Amino acid sequence: MEFFFLFEMLWDLGSRLSKCLCGQESYISSLKENVEALQAAMLRLKDKRDDVKRRVSDEENKGLQRLAQVGGWLSRVEAAEIQVGTMLDASTTEIDRLCLCGYCSTKPLSSYDYGKEVAKKLKEIEGLESEERDFGAVAVRPPTSKVEKKDIQSTVVGLDSFMERAWERLMKEKVGIFGLYGMGGVGKTTLLKHIHNNFSHVENEFDVVIWAEVSRDSPIDSIQEQIRKRLGFRDDEWRGKTQEEKASDICNALSGKRFVLFMDDLWSEVDLSEIKVLHPTRENGCKVVFTTRSEEICIGMEADDNMEVKCLSWDDAWALFQSKVGEMALKCHPDIPKLARKIARKCGELPLALNIIGKAMASKKTVERWRHAIRVLNSSSHEFTGMRNEILPILRFSYDHLESEEVKMGFLYCALFPEDFEIHREQLIDYWICEGIIKTKCRGDRDEAVDEGHDIISTLVSACLLMDDESGERVKMHDVIREMALWIVPKRGQHEGCYIVKAGERLRQVPNIQNWEEVRRMSLMSNEIEEIDGDANCRKLTTLFLQKNNVKKISGEFFRAWTGIKQLPAGLQDLRKLTHLNLEHNDLEGIGWRISSLRNLQVLRLWRSGVSCDLQLLEEIQQLEHLAYLTISVNGDDVGRFLRIRRLTSITRRFGIDQLSASVLVLDPTALGSLRVLGITDSDISEIKVDLASRTILPIDDSLSTPCFRNLSEVMILGCKRLKDLTWLLFAPNLVSLGVWYSSQVEEIINGESAEAIRNGQPPITPFEKLERLELLQLKKLKSICPGTLPFPNLKKISISKCPELRRLPLDSESARRGFQGIRAERRWAERVAWVDDAARERFLPLFVYQDRS
Repeated sequence: MEFFFLFEMLWDLGSRLSKCLCGQESYISSLKENVEALQAAMLRLKDKRDDVKRRVSDEENKGLQRLAQVGGWLSRVEAAEIQVGTMLDASTTEIDRLCLCGYCSTKPLSSYDYGKEVAKKLKEIEGLESEERDFGAVAVRPPTSKVEKKDIQSTVVGLDSFMERAWERLMKEKVGIFGLYGMGGVGKTTLLKHIHNNFSHVENEFDVVIWAEVSRDSPIDSIQEQIRKRLGFRDDEWRGKTQEEKASDICNALSGKRFVLFMDDLWSEVDLSEIKVLHPTRENGCKVVFTTRSEEICIGMEADDNMEVKCLSWDDAWALFQSKVGEMALKCHPDIPKLARKIARKCGELPLALNIIGKAMASKKTVERWRHAIRVLNSSSHEFTGMRNEILPILRFSYDHLESEEVKMGFLYCALFPEDFEIHREQLIDYWICEGIIKTKCRGDRDEAVDEGHDIISTLVSACLLMDDESGERVKMHDVIREMALWIVPKRGQHEGCYIVKAGERLRQVPNIQNWEEVRRMSLMSNEIEEIDGDANCRKLTTLFLQKNNVKKISGEFFRAWTGIKQLPAGLQDLRKLTHLNLEHNDLEGIGWRISSLRNLQVLRLWRSGVSCDLQLLEEIQQLEHLAYLTISVNGDDVGRFLRIRRLTSITRRFGIDQLSASVLVLDPTALGSLRVLGITDSDISEIKVDLASRTILPIDDSLSTPCFRNLSEVMILGCKRLKDLTWLLFAPNLVSLGVWYSSQVEEIINGESAEAIRNGQPPITPFEKLERLELLQLKKLKSICPGTLPFPNLKKISISKCPELRRLPLDSESARRGFQGIRAERRWAERVAWVDDAARERFLPLFVYQDRS
């Protein structure tokens, strides 16, 4: 056995020796030449490696990223260099072992193995050399991360709810373009950053998310530049290119990609086709999200959906303010938290103001400094720390971007009203017209001027400089926006004159004015002034607001209505240039002089003024040739006389009928074409008819030939104890508000038989299509509002009390699906009402606000 094993070893040794001497590879005989070739190849490879490294370094300095292929090659060269170095270190020893003219070795087995490794390594080095010859580019633009998160330095308390709603609406498949709009400083940019960062959670659904802050001067260039950086284009690649060429590069780079583009702070519409950004659709799945201060920009951008970013709730605003002031300052004195609440209120729930003013108050550690801060904010808030430099200039951008001088002047005029004051739209337009902010050439142009006024108001609401109330009939100005307006007024130049605004400051007397001659507009509304004396020289004064005071005496130099006064100043008739006289909501005992002396009067408001509009006064009013707007209340038999004066009925906006003894009241929709509000009180009428003058009346539509009360939006019936129904309201298609009170014989609002008689074979009339508010109070015989059921598409509030016979509401399933903002009714009535179906009952019953528990 041992002999066999020894024989096998000798046989293997012989075979290997035979290969060494005469085998195919001749690793021993070629050893010296291979070592020299390996050494030379390695030197060449190192030179090539150094060249590639320099090229890579140059490209990386340009912001490019080395190719993985190049990186791998350099790593392999580094490893090979180490291996070859070790191998060459042993070469001298191995070569010295060669004998028999280099064909054999004193240690043939070792020399064979070494020679084989040298030959193998030589082939590897030659292979690395050939790889380098295949390199074209050694680096490329680095792949962009899908979402580069934005740094959010400040957080806004209460932002989560906005974020959740905005994200839900944005991620709907049908929404490609989404706009966020709101007033300056409300937190739109912060919200947009949160939405942007949230895409990191869904980055697998998109290829790239791009953020662009938009320049006001050149929006297209600024957006393209930021897209360039996000997509990795080098500066030198775009240098000298035209806007069209840059757009082409963007188009190619985004081709086939699902992207999200964020644009912050748009001041004008941006045409995506100019940037060559693919228009987002449901099919391509791309999205564009932007912020703006104007809802009109959302419309111009053809947004699939938009959302107004509103001020915070009071709880969130207070929490934010406390976080900025800090616990240390709030605990310095027990009175400081109460004072802090007052200052926070002055910020109007606006995050920008809460942040800046809160930080400013953080250093105030004494109660005296807090009281002083409140006095500054109340008297001249623009002087408060941070207000002049950080808050008001930001808000002013919205004002600066208003489209015309008329819109700017109209906006500044609104600052005359007190904080949080709700301004009636039509009254505001009256002021603008009389002040010349809206120009009228003649009396017939007034309707055009009113339309222009509504357009200006809508522009200001869209720009978030005014806010609508729930009814849409009134607007108001945010407190901080009002401060911005008062800050701007002195900067507009002498042509504007001086504004004196002391509204809602609890004044007991008119402030002492140094230079009355420069005062043009003055507001002393909502104070406690009882007497206005003096002989002020106010030649430029065009607006003086004294509403909501306790004024009992006014000298001849001053006058303004709605003050509760009983007599007018004797010198008032000498105001030959007076254009607007508002005596509404007073208890006047009479005018006391000839109103026809006010030759230039354009607007006369006598609605619920206490003035008895007898035949003599009506004749006086007819002599006012420039009169274009009239509100009036007429009593008894004078109602009929008034309705026959077409000159006056055609310009009447509000018409009050009191103590009419006639059993039938006939209203002519053509003669009362401008009527907006109708009130009938304490009258014996049993029926109201519409004078159709034998004209074709149906169907009621939007054609000018239809005889209906096209402008009538509000009707109030009070104390008409013989009236049984109000079917005539079928001819008021644009009715918004209806109130029927203390009319004990009313059985139906719309009588089915009477409605059918009016229809007379024509298509059915659908009443109340635009009705928003319905009030029914103390109608003991009321059984039905209208036959059948109706959708009431615009109804927001119902108020029902002491209507014992009413058993059902005419609300259909569509109304049930929509729901209302509030329903006010008796608890017992609500529980016994017969609902159209279970869905309606389930929907409406929890909405009732029970007030009358008697």
